Amino acid sequence: MQFGINFFPTVGPDDKDAADYFEESLSLVELAEQLGFDHVKTVEHYFLQVRRLQPGPGHVS
Repeated sequence: MQFGINFFPTVGPDDKDAADYFEESLSLVELAEQLGFDHVKTVEHYFLQVRRLQPGPGHVS
């Protein structure tokens, strides 16, 4: 059986600076790897008129 973590961000630009969010996301990815998790996945928001931060280089949706 494999285990992983999913990022389903509910954080927007008004809540947190994008650079801080990405840094925290990468820290979580490193921790997951150290703990033996098998994957990390980002869930995209489709068909919504909201701006949310996604853990990826410069991506805001």
